Amino acid sequence: MKVLANCLLLIILIVTFSYPVISFTTFSKNNDNYFVKNENICPFNTHLLTVCSFNILASVYAKEDRYSNIKNKTFLSWKHRQPLIFKTLSQSLSLSKKTSQFFDIIGLQEVDKLKIKEFFNFANKNNYVLMYSERLLPKKDGIALLINKNRFNILDCGDKVLIKNYSEVAQYFILQEKFTKQIFIVINCHLTYEHNVISRENQVKSLLLMLKELKENFYNKEIKILIFGDFNTEPYESPIKLMENSHLKRTHHFEMMTTDNELKRFYWSFCSSNNNEKKVVDYIWFEGLEEIYNNGDLSIGLKDESIPNEHFGSDHLPLVAQFKIV
Repeated sequence: MKVLANCLLLIILIVTFSYPVISFTTFSKNNDNYFVKNENICPFNTHLLTVCSFNILASVYAKEDRYSNIKNKTFLSWKHRQPLIFKTLSQSLSLSKKTSQFFDIIGLQEVDKLKIKEFFNFANKNNYVLMYSERLLPKKDGIALLINKNRFNILDCGDKVLIKNYSEVAQYFILQEKFTKQIFIVINCHLTYEHNVISRENQVKSLLLMLKELKENFYNKEIKILIFGDFNTEPYESPIKLMENSHLKRTHHFEMMTTDNELKRFYWSFCSSNNNEKKVVDYIWFEGLEEIYNNGDLSIGLKDESIPNEHFGSDHLPLVAQFKIV
């Protein structure tokens, strides 16, 4: 496991290994009309935590021949998708007139290596610290965690290749909430798309081992846990059962068993490019928190639509959840 021991908030720190690469920064870039700074990100309700996990569809994969289900190919261009994605990341969650919060933590998957400076710019303008971890070659994208630096102190951060001979990595932050002093372990991952479910099982086992090792550093202390990711796995498959058996809870319960013992999906998070099939592959897992909201109803009005489209910039829907810190 590669670790950045003393993560800095206000300078660019790039630590380069053979692979993966961690970029930990608040990169500054001035000329971009798409990004709106959240001037009122603080003060916030210290008893609430608002998070987002989002596979944003790397441009390297957004090819016209791959997305035969998208009739208007303009929807696949980064020029079209970029403002939609950053609008999503800039939104605030308002559950009442008295409660409106921007995202405290964001986990992203499929972040293009060549587009990462745009996300550094977004982080800088919106009071986030960003850590980027590249997937191993031949992949040309990576994952990113964004942390509200007004709310959290960073105690540690790093990443890990999940299993040998695969490109996928997981990254983590260990955080201390500045006001309550509570400790959070936050992990972000993107599991393999390979159809061999055993590979994803092994990646989940590695992920859970990583979590166990991080928790051991805080023996006898109550730890809050958040895990974001595209697991490329549906809820009935064995990798998700491994996560559930670890006593982690998940937001966005997209399915239920019908009276004839068949699995019926009410929501979805991913639109397949070849046959427009809707699937559940994205998850937010948690421990030590009380879930009070998620946006699981977002897909209800999109039953027959393909994404990306004029309103959504990815083939995945963003997962948004809010928790009460107990």
